[in-house]
Amino acid sequence: MQRIHFTLLIMLFLSLGNPLFAQDENKVRRWGVEFSPIGAGVFQLFQGKATYLLWPHKSTSAEVGLGVLLQPQSTASTNEGFNRDGTYSAAMLSIAYRQYYWRGLHTETVINFGRGSVEDNVVDGQEYSAFQLFNQHFIGYKFQFLNGNKTNFFAITQFGFGYVPLAKKWPTTENSGVFLLGDLKVGINF
Repeated sequence: MQRIHFTLLIMLFLSLGNPLFAQDENKVRRWGVEFSPIGAGVFQLFQGKATYLLWPHKSTSAEVGLGVLLQPQSTASTNEGFNRDGTYSAAMLSIAYRQYYWRGLHTETVINFGRGSVEDNVVDGQEYSAFQLFNQHFIGYKFQFLNGNKTNFFAITQFGFGYVPLAKKWPTTENSGVFLLGDLKVGINF
């Protein structure tokens, strides 16, 4: 019960427009860097991205991003979703487009492309490596805080889905289909 009260208190705090989390529209900071601490801490999935703000004075601005997604091999129980075909690893580049609609409310599309590998394939025990394309689509909110003269920090919460549009190049026991995704990103704008 205390956890529910604490969650409601935090939601109320954020929704009242506390100056600590104010979306400062007067100071334009076009560049940013962000990473996903939950991905790194829970899934051993390292995602980082540099962003650039387009059309900062329009009512609906946008950001473009270029980044990396690195997933070393892991047999941890948190990685079972990734290891459906065997022990999976990947090294990919990411291209992103984030469209803002109102303050920090946004949608984002990310295209990850690069090399994916599977060791100890569940069908035949072999190793495979192939070009992979992994698309992600999110809806989320960007909270800006600790606004300074030259920088500000932010946190982004996002929920969405991902899928592999290109067929895998190794034997599989199931069609992995669509993956439900959630993420927390932190970063700095300058």
